[in-house]
Amino acid sequence: MSHWKRWPDDELNTKFAEIEHPDRIVYPDLNDGSPLVLACDHSGEHATPEFRVVSFLVTTYKSLAEWDPLRSAVRKRHLTDGRRMSFKALNDALRVNAFSTFLNAASHLNGVLICVGVEKGFSFPKDQLPPRQHDWTPDTLNKLVEVCVFGGLMVNGLRTKGQDVHWITDDDSTVATDKAKADASNLLGGVLHKHPDEYPQLGVGVASQFDDDLRAEDLVAIPDLAAGAYSETLTTMGKENMPTSGTGPQGAKLFLQIKSSLINSWRYDSSKPLKHMNAVIRSFNGQMLVSFGAPFSRRLRPDESAEGAPTLNAKWRRALEADLKARDIDPNEILKTMGIDT
Repeated sequence: MSHWKRWPDDELNTKFAEIEHPDRIVYPDLNDGSPLVLACDHSGEHATPEFRVVSFLVTTYKSLAEWDPLRSAVRKRHLTDGRRMSFKALNDALRVNAFSTFLNAASHLNGVLICVGVEKGFSFPKDQLPPRQHDWTPDTLNKLVEVCVFGGLMVNGLRTKGQDVHWITDDDSTVATDKAKADASNLLGGVLHKHPDEYPQLGVGVASQFDDDLRAEDLVAIPDLAAGAYSETLTTMGKENMPTSGTGPQGAKLFLQIKSSLINSWRYDSSKPLKHMNAVIRSFNGQMLVSFGAPFSRRLRPDESAEGAPTLNAKWRRALEADLKARDIDPNEILKTMGIDT
């Protein structure tokens, strides 16, 4: 039985509903009596990437409470100085050592982590937006609209009647001022579908402003890591090699940074409570083309050359080997399939 709620006359809602089949349930059941939590991140805004990536983690407050002891244990062991986890900052020994256990803790969240790659040049119409208080630049307004459209899409599909919504974001240009935050709340609230005779509450919070032992910061770090890896994946793949559906490009070498490969491998595992999916939005003959795929990590076939494969420094090698050994996997075999000399 699907847990996705269908809404008539909502094209995106229908497209996201149709990827499920009786033998492949993508969306988790988030009706646990607690508010829905939407944590988001945006990547790929600089000039080079062909796609912007917006990433969402949808879960519940009950699930956050169950995840919190696992998260706290990671901090007490590896991140006692209070440093934040993020894709860009994932280069020092402390964060690298915390990396695999941080992801493993996140896997216990009951929810879904989705990355949406939006082709640069594609934009949603803005002529029907509600009045705004903040003085928005075109790029930042476009970013806010994408966050609200896709964030609202996921909430509409997974929210149960009477379930409130708490949106948590990082320190971002879309919530840079009180007026911007009010506009963001108003826009997302206008996107949300409401069941008959209900008045759900929508709260908007900035992660750095929570006094919660960095729980909100760690929560938004999860879509941040996923967005960074997916952005690199799309950029490395290139539009010309991109399939319209499926799990990845067939026969194409896709050498990524070690951290991106490991994040993609972590997201490929569908056996944990936290589910994963990717989507790409493109323009095609004046229409919106939506393609779906599971997260993937491309490995070498036995007859393939490893030329161009990333190097593995001592920090990442220790972290990778410790993680693989903990799962009873031979590190040498995995390194060979990644094109890394052992």
